[in-house]
Parts: sequence; C-alpha cells; structure tokens
Amino acid sequence: MRNYYSSCRPIRILDRDSDIGHRIGGNPPIGIVPEHIFYCTEYFATFVIDEGSQREISIFNSFEMRVFSDRSFLNNEYIIFPSDQVWFMQFVIHDATARMSKASDLSSSLSSRALLLDPEEPDYEGWLDSNIYQGTKMGGYPLYWQNKQSMVGQGKALLDQGFVHLFQFAFPDDRDSLIEGSWPYGRHVAHVFVDDPKNPTDIRYGWG
Repeated sequence: MRNYYSSCRPIRILDRDSDIGHRIGGNPPIGIVPEHIFYCTEYFATFVIDEGSQREISIFNSFEMRVFSDRSFLNNEYIIFPSDQVWFMQFVIHDATARMSKASDLSSSLSSRALLLDPEEPDYEGWLDSNIYQGTKMGGYPLYWQNKQSMVGQGKALLDQGFVHLFQFAFPDDRDSLIEGSWPYGRHVAHVFVDDPKNPTDIRYGWG
C-alpha cells in the first residue's frame, strides 16, 4: 500500500480456497505454529504483508468463551493488548509458506477460503466518521462496533506514536462469499496495530 493512514484495501472472502497468498480458515501454513499453544488455540488467517519479499503474517486465536473466566473473550473487550499478551491472539511473521494439506490440532473451525484485497481506496479521517470503511480491511482508520472512549483513545494514541492500523476484522457481510464455522470475534470488530507494516516487531491488538 502507498499510504496506510489515509487509505485502505478492503478484504473480501472469496468462494474458493487457496493454499498460498491471502487466505483464511482451514489448515495453517506448513510448519508455522505460535510460540504458545493453549487448549483453544486455532489458526485464523494468513496475509502477505510485503509483496516484494513475500513475507507473510499468520494469526492464531486462543479465545476462552466461558463467561466467568478472567480469560473470557467478553471480559476483555475494549482493551488494546501488547503482543506479549499471548492468550488471545498471536502473530507469526514468516516467509511465504503454503497451507498444510492435512488437518492439525491448530486447524481453524472456519472453512478454507481465499481472500481478495481490493484496490486501495480513500479511508476518511476521523474517529466517529461514518464514511470510514466498515468492513474487513488492511490499513486505514479503525472503526469500532461500539465507540467506547477507552479503546478509541488507545487506538488514537498508537497512531499518534507512529503505529499503523494494519488490519480490521469485521463480521462477514454481503461483500463476502459464504464461510462456514464460528466467526471468532462475533459482532465485535478486531484491530491490529503494528510499528512497521512490512516487518512488524511491535504488534498491538484488541476488539470492541
């Protein structure tokens, strides 16, 4: 992308699978595992973050759905976590790697689908601007399911520090093809911020 701050690339789920490139659900890339594996850890998606070097980022989620747990998904909404908070989301940066052909314990509960990144388009500045692209996207400005000031403020502070809003994951809509399985973020919108979009060393994340 030319400008991660003022533009975005909408991400759409396609009606076919792909073993390479941008993809979601199904089996993780061959040999790619997160540093910490919990009983609920599963693969989510892989994206090419540097088309020149073909570097990729794979995302793994570990969400506890029991309401009364301190590690519950619902009890930890509207917080921006550092990447060393590994219980919820983990990120693995790796060279281009094809999807595993056989299922593993880390395989996603979502069906295997290819992802398409649409051409870059303007993403309007402003935290409460209804013109901000609302769906899943790379880059642009974060748009929250509920504009809790605590999370909005944390996100704005990161951008002020020079972080990039790398991903926004929203519930699939009519721009997406059907994907089977349980969407990990429910109706929340998940966000990933990084210090360097092509070679992240500091990653922050949250949902709300």
